[in-house]
Amino acid sequence: MAVPNICIPPQIPTISAALDIPALVDSADTLHLVVAASGQTPAWYGAQHQVKAPGDADFATAAQFSAPTTIMGVLQADVSDASEHFTDTTNVVRVQLYSDDELVTYTQQQFLSENGAFALAWDDAGTLRWEICQYRDAVKVGEREWELTTLLRGRLNTETAEHPTGSMFVLLDAGIRMIPAQSAWLDETLTHRAVSNGQLPDQAAQYPQEYTGESQREWPVAHVFGQIAGDTLTTSWIPRHRFGTDLHPVRSSNWD
Repeated sequence: MAVPNICIPPQIPTISAALDIPALVDSADTLHLVVAASGQTPAWYGAQHQVKAPGDADFATAAQFSAPTTIMGVLQADVSDASEHFTDTTNVVRVQLYSDDELVTYTQQQFLSENGAFALAWDDAGTLRWEICQYRDAVKVGEREWELTTLLRGRLNTETAEHPTGSMFVLLDAGIRMIPAQSAWLDETLTHRAVSNGQLPDQAAQYPQEYTGESQREWPVAHVFGQIAGDTLTTSWIPRHRFGTDLHPVRSSNWD
């Protein structure tokens, strides 16, 4: 009896990222990390994001992804630095996505309501950092290739920067995952890997990344005032709260 020739499809590596960024919504007032994962072809069937902290004997699974998941891609052209105080109408974010996803164009009202959020990676003296931005207009210009214009830069107190061609793009929508972090991780280097479903864990690429707990870092105050009367210095300040809206700011849980 002939043995049938069973073709086992090759396992597709996963593109992943761990984002140490400010909390994105009011309910995320915790110490955490944001992770993202995407396949590069339709043959991708999901992955596990695993983390290993210093002193751990092995990796632990922190998040599960199943297709379709995070919309991710790479820049096809440089994005120059720009001010966080004004709408950036000069730069064009030209990005090629890993998957054949559709990006949405928003109305001006939706744009001002903080839709269209995405993160761009940049290298700060060897440390991977992220600038959170928003876009309003999306135009498809090629296969899996999009141009995003009318931008807001340096959102949520992230630093604006130049982003060279090849920098990673992550859409901050429902496709990302939030994983709890521990205070013991602060200022430690965590090792991450994304194991595609069906792949042997040891075959997954590993990447180290320092964790600084940006999700719980308070923002600098808006203004500080001081008055001296004799030997007494009296100060007051106008805070910048991380949650709520511009009209109705909300203090974080540890602001006091």
